[in-house]
Order: sequence, then structure tokens, then C-alpha cells
Amino acid sequence: MSCRITTLLVFLVSACTAHAQDTMVLNTCHRSPYHFEDQSGITDRLLHEAFQRMGREVIIKALPAERALINANAGVEDGDAARMEGIEKLYPDLIRVPEVFLRGELVAFSKKSFPITDWKSLNPYNVAIIKGHQKARSMLDNPASVLEVQEFDLLFELLEKDRADVVICERYEGLETLKALGIRDVRIYEPPLLTLDVYVYLHKKHSELVPALAQALQEMKEDGTFTRFLSEFEAGLHQPDSPDGQAVDEGPGMK
Repeated sequence: MSCRITTLLVFLVSACTAHAQDTMVLNTCHRSPYHFEDQSGITDRLLHEAFQRMGREVIIKALPAERALINANAGVEDGDAARMEGIEKLYPDLIRVPEVFLRGELVAFSKKSFPITDWKSLNPYNVAIIKGHQKARSMLDNPASVLEVQEFDLLFELLEKDRADVVICERYEGLETLKALGIRDVRIYEPPLLTLDVYVYLHKKHSELVPALAQALQEMKEDGTFTRFLSEFEAGLHQPDSPDGQAVDEGPGMK
């Protein structure tokens, strides 16, 4: 009997170990509507589908922007779910999956009416951004001041308390934060300051998975899965009002 129990325990431990090896963890600095703890955000759903097609499971884990990259580059987690091209120059142990994952827009939010048309037009103002958002930081020219904070809530609290004139962040994360905080007197400036493609990055220890993940993402686009998921995503987005009560132009959205 003891031999049977020992054999069963060995089998269960082996099965659990194999399952753990097939489950990957990817960091993300993005919040709702891209990521939710219950894995129901658009980033979560798309990557769960892609990894299932590879015979694997994935968990998307939220971390602050800079910490997410540091951990992923060190192999603490298995990669990063959505970053711009070129981040591997700063974090050389990350490998970019060469298939565009999502397209995002950096936009300006403010309570006031400013002549904001491009990055240089931000120079007279106090600007707030998310710490670790490398692209936003690099695109700023010479604003009056730059405040960097870890969380989206803090960004818009700075705006509400007039400690920042302008917030720069991803369009839909900004909109969802305004909705969650109940803030309605903030406008979006159009067109976006920047539209950029983002990619999945894997730690170099998973280099053999890069081609398979690229293929899975490409197949999802070809068979309509991407379009279906994105249509459901956009249908559930918050539709804001501008300070004067007129609908704000939502722009082209995620592609």
C-alpha cells in the first residue's frame, strides 16, 4: 500500500511540476481596460488565446512600469505583455516577438484649454506622466516641469489639484481612470501626440517560443479572432463628455 501511495505522490508532484512549467507569467504596466486581475482585459484575453494555441497557459501580472521591465529582463517573470519596439536596447535580455500585438495612442489630458498640437507645444506647461513609460519621457522636449508617478490615479489627482497642467498617457487607460475617479471636467486633445505599435517581449530563456507566439498572433488576425476580441473591447469602452458637454472625439482606437 505504501508503495502505491508513494507512486501516486510522485505522479501528482510530476504533474504539478509539468503544469507549472507550461504556465508562463508576463508582466504588464497597463491597467484597465487592458488588464484586470481576473484576466478579462483585452491584453489578457488575446494572450490567453495565443498561448492556448501553443499548448501553454499564461498569467498576466500587473507591476509598475519600470519594475515590470526590470523583472522581465532579469527573468523573474517570463516577459512583458506590451511594449514599444526598441525597448530591448535598454533591456537586452528581452526578445521582441516580431508581430504587432496592439496599437496605442499617447494623448494629452487637461482641465484647461491650451494650444496643444505636438510635443513642443507642451513646453510652457507642467506635465505629468507614468514613471517608466520610456516613450513619453523621451518625446518630451523641454516642459516647465515633468512629474513622474507610479499610478494612473495619481496622474489625474495631480491634474485635479492643479499640480499638473497636462497629463500624457495612453488614451483608454486615461479614460477608464477618469471614469473610475468620477472626474468629468477633463478634456482630451486631438489628434494623438503619438500612435505606436506595441509588442510582446519574452525573456531570452524562452527564445524557442518566439516564432510560435508570432505565428499564433498572426493566425488570430487571419482567422478573425483579433477583430472579434477588439470589437468587443471597443464596444465596452467608456464614452466621455468634454467639459462643455459635447462628446469628445475618440479617435481611431486600438487596431
